[in-house]
Amino acid sequence: SGTPFISSFVVSTMAFTAATNPITTPLLAEIFDPDGPLQVYGDTIPNGVTADFEVQIGGKTGIAVTYQDGKLEFVVPSKVSLSLNDLLSQISDLSSVVKGLPSPISDLLSTSLQTLDFDATTKTLSVAASLDRLVIIPQIMEVKDLEVTFVAILSSNNGGLQSLDFSADWVLGDSTIRIKVMYDKESKQVFFAAMPNEPLSIQQLIGGLTGLDIPLPSAINSVQLTKIVGRKTSGMFTLVFSGTIASKADVHLVYQNMVSTSHIAIAAGIESFTFSELIESAVNIDISSVPFFGTFSVPSLALSVAKGQITTDLLSDVIPANSPLVKYGSTIPDGFTAQFDAPIGNIKGIIGSYSDSILSFTVPPNVDASLGALVSKIPGIDVNSIGIGSLFKNILNIQMRSFT
Repeated sequence: SGTPFISSFVVSTMAFTAATNPITTPLLAEIFDPDGPLQVYGDTIPNGVTADFEVQIGGKTGIAVTYQDGKLEFVVPSKVSLSLNDLLSQISDLSSVVKGLPSPISDLLSTSLQTLDFDATTKTLSVAASLDRLVIIPQIMEVKDLEVTFVAILSSNNGGLQSLDFSADWVLGDSTIRIKVMYDKESKQVFFAAMPNEPLSIQQLIGGLTGLDIPLPSAINSVQLTKIVGRKTSGMFTLVFSGTIASKADVHLVYQNMVSTSHIAIAAGIESFTFSELIESAVNIDISSVPFFGTFSVPSLALSVAKGQITTDLLSDVIPANSPLVKYGSTIPDGFTAQFDAPIGNIKGIIGSYSDSILSFTVPPNVDASLGALVSKIPGIDVNSIGIGSLFKNILNIQMRSFT
């Protein structure tokens, strides 16, 4: 009677066994009532204390229960609609609270139970449930295909919710966003993710939330939202907005709040662009005809602007595997930084970087980049036509490994 909610069950049929060792014999079929509850055991009586019975919960009948080694496993038939509300109403400490909950929390409790396990020894309840549709905010936030699993300890000693896994599809206008929330009490961590089924423009997001068609500048509306992830731990909160710009760049806004300070950063990875394209998009000036700079191309560029260094493994969840930003790993440095591939003519593999007002280039050991080859790429200079001695020719043959 001291076990939460079990004492309130109404049992209709029960098969009970107690054995020191498992027993298997065809004689059981001759002595068991062919229409009786013991038929569930067939020709074997299992070891220990076991029970199979049907119970009534919240007025719903036909729920099968198996007991073994102090654990109860509930099987809810598909024809039986048993909700979380039906279950929680059987727990004396929660029944009065459940009745007074407002919508949409009360609607959430109408989710249909799929599986239910209870360990009577540790008083641990494990539940999986689903719901076809739930209106959280009328005309703004409606979710469908909701699935929730949680583990709770029904005890005053270190009891309460231990873990939660929630997922649902948020219908936003013509778009669908998959929402996922996970909580773990042991690590004191909450994880959140929102993933549109297809890239979502800022205008679509605002329109879905407000129902208004608000025109936005093309520069802003060119950003397509692809994912939002967040994590709350003890003493730190991190939120990352990820998207793409004109399918040529992936961009990420990262916010991190700690006990005494907060940091924010914007990082972008750009695949294959020319210097003239960058200038034209920034200041609307065409320099494509300018020697060298007009045709200078960068196969990939990773850049970031940050107020304070940010370190989070959430970056690996949102940065595409082929993005130049993978160079940063899990850390975005403070200030303005950039890393890029910097081919000079037909010399490939040179890596450029910018940080603390210093522009530097590194030549990997497997790349042939002599000083003469680099100088020859400067417009107007032909090292072969310059009359220089053998000493200077040897100098021009020196292999460069880095220059700043």
